[in-house]
Parts: sequence; structure tokens; C-alpha cells
Amino acid sequence: MNEAELWLNNPIFASAGPALCEALVERYPARRHAAGEKIVAAGEPGTHLHVLLEGAVRVYHQNPDGLEITVKLLRAPVVYGDIELFHELPFLECVGAIDEALVARIPRDEYDALLDRYPAAMRAHLHHLSAAFCVSARNEQQLFASLDRRIANLLLAYAKVAAPGRGFGDRPAVTLSQAAIAQSLGVAKRSVAGVLAELVKDGVVRKRGEALVLDRPEVLEQLAAPILDSLPYWIGMPFASSGVGPVTDTSQGGLLELLAGPASIAIPRIGFDRELVLGSDASCGYVLDDVSVAPRHCRIFRSARGGRYWIQALSSKIPTRVNGEVITRAVLHDGDTLVLGEIRLRLRLLSR
Repeated sequence: MNEAELWLNNPIFASAGPALCEALVERYPARRHAAGEKIVAAGEPGTHLHVLLEGAVRVYHQNPDGLEITVKLLRAPVVYGDIELFHELPFLECVGAIDEALVARIPRDEYDALLDRYPAAMRAHLHHLSAAFCVSARNEQQLFASLDRRIANLLLAYAKVAAPGRGFGDRPAVTLSQAAIAQSLGVAKRSVAGVLAELVKDGVVRKRGEALVLDRPEVLEQLAAPILDSLPYWIGMPFASSGVGPVTDTSQGGLLELLAGPASIAIPRIGFDRELVLGSDASCGYVLDDVSVAPRHCRIFRSARGGRYWIQALSSKIPTRVNGEVITRAVLHDGDTLVLGEIRLRLRLLSR
């Protein structure tokens, strides 16, 4: 793809037409930045709009001791530095390349003139600003999130903005050390190591050289659901799948039908809505009074985003099986067969 086509990929400049994009290539030569290179330091004059034509960058805060906390991951096509540009402020944050990044810079006066000349570009930039604000507002929810949720969200975000094709087979992968994750989140490396060890143990991620392969991204999505997609952004990002737009819930609950079990179990049907814990302990939502069932055997719950149901095994001694396979955590579908000890159940999901 030639450079003019890269400009055309950005809706702001595409709105002004291909002739302008051809001229922009000559007028504002883009520069390539190596992976890991700092492109902008906080405090630098915000005199230019930065146009990311190719690659990905991270936006972060850095304190005098060198601690860095990542607040956004940007993938082309996108622009940054526009808030500083419009308000004549120095850069509020640092920006560094994740992958090799191709960046062009447009002076403030010339970009103002471009927007005045092309109202469609002005509208496209306004749309970009409102979308970026939505993602930033969602990012604030990370203040209330547990560390495992924040790590899951960070891994998924890097997988979305990294160079296309990065991964092993059909599994995405990210090149992030424990130290890099800890620094990005502003937490202790030891705390990150503990969370990653659990994810590796559960088969959610695995280490391969310097990379972390996301073998079960659906589990990470469920874990990160309250803050999912609060870090990645690019112009044209689909909000329906980003977690920023309205949630559409297509489920109203389900039923568990008894297929087989000890004579002591007389449960033709168990109804549930958002969550149900099954086990032999009296604290469970439904008590299965049988020695083959763990005190707290498994948990069925509805995803925080959308209407999918999940099942999570709560016992490490007595397995939970879905359609014959032992699971730790899995998405449930209508008609699935669940086995808890000597009890077999069939799942029926209801729809509106």
C-alpha cells in the first residue's frame, strides 16, 4: 500500500478526497519510528497534529522515577495530539511505538485551514473525538478493577493493536514481559507473576519464548468484561463489539433438566437467571445433596456483556464436565450436557 492510500485509510483525510491525500504525502513526509522508540515526551510543544499512518503506539504517563503507566493503545488509522493542538497546550502524555510506526505531522495553522476548507473532514474529526472520549471514559473504570481483570484487558488490547498476523496458529500472541505488564499497570512485578501463573495453570495463556500466547481469549474476555476495550482505539473502531456501546441482552435465563442421578436427587428442573452456584453445601443456590458432588461444585453465570452464559468449575477434586469434556471455564450453549459427579443435567437456554 502506497503512502497516499494510507492517508485515505483515515476517514478524516478521506473526507477531503484523494487529491488532497496525494498532496499530503508531499507536504508532510512521514517518518518511521522503531518499535520501543519514544515519539513524544510529555511537556513537548503541541504544535503539530500527529497522524499515525501505519503501526501502533502506546500513550503513557511517566513520573520522574521512570515509572510508566499505559493509558491508551492506538492503532492506525488514528490521529493524536489534537487536544493539545486545539488548546495550544504542551503534550500531556508520552507516546511510544509498539510496532514500527509511520507518523506524519501537520502544523497547527495548516490543519486548522484544512478543517475550515473541508467541512466533511471537520465532521469526521468531531466523530473521532467523541469516540476517543468514550474509550477514555471507559478507561476510568480500571480504577475499580481487580488486577487479574486489568491484566486480561491489557493482553487483549495488545493483541488487537499489534501487527497483523502476530500469533501462533489461530491463537493471538503478545510480546510482553512480566516487568512490562507491571510497569504498564503501575503494580508490583510479583503481583503480575502470581496472576500470570494462575492463567498459565488454567490453560488460558502459555509462554512461548518471549511471547504470551492467548490460548483461550474468550476466558480473558469474560474476566475483563467490566473494562473490556478501555485501552485500544483506532478511527472506525466498531463500538458494537468494543464494549463501549449499549449492551444488548438476548437472554432471560435458563433451565437445567435432570437426565440421570442418584435416587436422592429429585429435581426435574432447576431455573436460573443471572447466576447459579451448584453443590452439596447449604450455601449454594441449589443444593445437590449427594456425596459425588463437591460442596461448591460449579457456577453458571451470565456474561456482563451480552447474553452468553458461562460455567466455571469451583472444585479441583471432583471434575465438572460439559459434553463429556472436563472444563475449568467454558461458554454454554443450548442443549449442552453437564455432568457433576454422578448427576447428568441438560441445559436449556431461554430467549426473549
